[in-house]
Amino acid sequence: MSGHLVKQATQQVTRGVQHWTIPLTATQRQQLKDRGHLLISYETTKNEVQAFDLSVAR
Repeated sequence: MSGHLVKQATQQVTRGVQHWTIPLTATQRQQLKDRGHLLISYETTKNEVQAFDLSVAR
């Protein structure tokens, strides 16, 4: 995976379903649909960093 950071957001996560948004321009939204990925990282209760890459391209 290569590319550049378009937007960044930080959200305190707890158990259950949560939703948040990152405002994008029309161009950024199209780029995300064409070849986008989300990189999601978090810290565990043991202070370990975990991450996963989620493809959102259609």
